[in-house]
Amino acid sequence: MPKGIPFYEYFQDPDIKKPIEEIYSDLDRYTMETYEDDDLTRFTIDLFVLIPPVLYEGVFLKGMLFTQSADMVIRRYPDVQKLFFVMAYSMWSSYPWSALADFYFTCYNNPQRDEWFRSTNKGRGGKVHLPLEDSDYTNEYNMAPLLGLEKDIDVIAVARLHIGKNVPMIAEMIKLYREKYNKPIRLTLVVGKDFDINWSGLDESEKEELRKVEAILEHPNEYIDFVPRTFQISSDPNMKSMPHYYSRAKVCVLGSLLEGKNRSIKEAMSCNVPVMTFRQFNQYQRNGEPAFPEGGGLYIPEFDVESMADTLHELLENYGDFKPRQQYLRHAGRKKFLNICMDSIPYYENNLPGYEKGENHLNEFLDLAIQANYQISLIDFLYGRNPMITHRRGLEDVDGMMDFFFVRFGIRKPREGPPPGHQEATGSGQAANSQQM
Repeated sequence: MPKGIPFYEYFQDPDIKKPIEEIYSDLDRYTMETYEDDDLTRFTIDLFVLIPPVLYEGVFLKGMLFTQSADMVIRRYPDVQKLFFVMAYSMWSSYPWSALADFYFTCYNNPQRDEWFRSTNKGRGGKVHLPLEDSDYTNEYNMAPLLGLEKDIDVIAVARLHIGKNVPMIAEMIKLYREKYNKPIRLTLVVGKDFDINWSGLDESEKEELRKVEAILEHPNEYIDFVPRTFQISSDPNMKSMPHYYSRAKVCVLGSLLEGKNRSIKEAMSCNVPVMTFRQFNQYQRNGEPAFPEGGGLYIPEFDVESMADTLHELLENYGDFKPRQQYLRHAGRKKFLNICMDSIPYYENNLPGYEKGENHLNEFLDLAIQANYQISLIDFLYGRNPMITHRRGLEDVDGMMDFFFVRFGIRKPREGPPPGHQEATGSGQAANSQQM
């Protein structure tokens, strides 16, 4: 469960009148990390192994894992840092609150904010900051355009019914667009939560967002196709996954002013859909860093509905001129993610034979070492070909995965019988149905 209280004025005010140091402090007063005291943590704990520990030709190399539950993982598995560097992320615009992690994922490269953090957080300020968030871990081969689908979705938005997503503004944009440009466009809204025609399944704050939409549109179903929940990735062509919806869309819109690095921006571009977001999106975290690569979409110049509608018109009229997937692959994807992590940690430069900055995904020694230890190639490991040892969700499955590594490297003796959630973890395995997180 998240901790702290977000400053709600940041959700709908693009011009906060405070010194930047006070804004940084506000952003860091809320985190979406998970802790032991949350009853749901046993179901929500998420752990990704970026590269595994290896012992090959007399050389031992530590692996890397990242999680929203870094402190819990380290306390639950006291030997984990013998095998892995533990990297924490907050799923929000804050720096992680973790006191025990080796490294922090931050959303963007922001030296000014880093300096502020180091000077005001003496206990945690010395940790390496990696300008990544879990949205950078998009599997660009799973989250990819599906061939043969008609572009029959004018606009897609992937947004929870949360005040910070500004869904009513997106709805009003669709209405204004129809009036101003005389074209009956529709919005497909993927909200990620099941609800019915009577809004059963939504909490009161979510219902309030729908009431705002209803007040603007009167009859929302005449403007919006609601998709309550869908599969992130599915190998079954009959299951409508996120790539299915993105591949049908002409434009993806994000209405937020503040959050972590938004996944839908990355996912849409990876599926070759141009994106639009406010120029002020995450402006204090980014400090001039782009929210998406040039050629991936357009920024909405002003925080108002007409500016949104005009930007949408420009994109819809010219969406075929954009090359979002091509631009995305130049700047993001799992190979880039791996290289940024390994290049930011001197340990690998000093200990990995044949190390070459920016080319770790091609390192011959690391590839041979992973094959020898796990019977899988470096690239297949990176892209989740054996999910039993690359990504686990839920406490029993995480226990099983950590048991596997501890036993393999002699830190723990095998249990009698399989540990909770454990399955055979060698061999090529099967691709997970939901590798993109």
